[in-house]
Amino acid sequence: MIRVEAERGDEIVETGAAELAVLRDRPMRGWLRIATDNVPTQPDLAHWVDMSVANVRTLPVQRDNASTR
Repeated sequence: MIRVEAERGDEIVETGAAELAVLRDRPMRGWLRIATDNVPTQPDLAHWVDMSVANVRTLPVQRDNASTR
């Protein structure tokens, strides 16, 4: 499962390379499940991981509230 920008995820799903992840019966835009058939080699895996990491790096940092409890 990877995380990408929602619009990019929609484009990838349309190609058939991935499907939208569903958590607790709720479709999660931007979260994709990649079938093992679409990750046959290490470079293929690196492609998906790099795509996800690039997206996550654009997200705002969330602060841990545990220290304030």
